[in-house]
Amino acid sequence: MSNVLTPMPSLMTNRARVFLVGTAGLFMFLAFHLIFKPEGWVSSSYDTLKLLPLWTWGGLMVGAAAFFIGSAWTRNPHAARLTLCAAAVIAGLWTASFIATYLNGQLAGPSGPAIWGYTTFVLLLQVWQPLRVPMEEVIQRESRAQRHGG
Repeated sequence: MSNVLTPMPSLMTNRARVFLVGTAGLFMFLAFHLIFKPEGWVSSSYDTLKLLPLWTWGGLMVGAAAFFIGSAWTRNPHAARLTLCAAAVIAGLWTASFIATYLNGQLAGPSGPAIWGYTTFVLLLQVWQPLRVPMEEVIQRESRAQRHGG
């Protein structure tokens, strides 16, 4: 079983790089709104998130996004996995915040905890099975068969 310190192939797939850049995009989008448009975060849904200033959350997300882009650019899988761990912690804190708000009766529905819980799960899954998709072996096998005329 692999872990964060397990050596991995020196190059990552383009699919993995797209995942990293896409996750960076999500974090940058949120960071922009947290830092430059804090007036949009007025709902009581965000009360527990505001235990930290919104710009702090934005800064954490900018940092994670920078590391995601750097990992994709350099194809450094070790840096990518460490960044995935950090991003999973951020997403997990958001999940916990939304769960607390939901249990406190301040959240209209369960979509916030569900979406952030799933995001945390996907990030942790990528740490456990580094930057792969569930059908990776099948896709690679079929690609090899097509290249070799089979």
